[in-house]
Amino acid sequence: GVRSQPERQVTRRAAIKRIVESCGGLVPSYRDMAEHLAGEGIEASWVTVRNDYQAMELESKGTRTRRIREDLKTRQAVLIGDFPQIPRACRVDC
Repeated sequence: GVRSQPERQVTRRAAIKRIVESCGGLVPSYRDMAEHLAGEGIEASWVTVRNDYQAMELESKGTRTRRIREDLKTRQAVLIGDFPQIPRACRVDC
């Protein structure tokens, strides 16, 4: 029969948990997970997978890498901002 949205969500999230465990704890990208789910007969867009990951507090490698890069950029900006007396020519740009 037709399943309700909460039922589909529970089934999908259980499948996501099982897939992550079968990947040794590595969390596939949103699109790769959507493909894994499709292979199990579960339809989900990458956006739905993203929302599930957020609700399940999962983070794919790509998301983690982007977050770390952004965090490092923010820290660099703060550090450079903390030392305005250093002439621009003395600063090392990475």
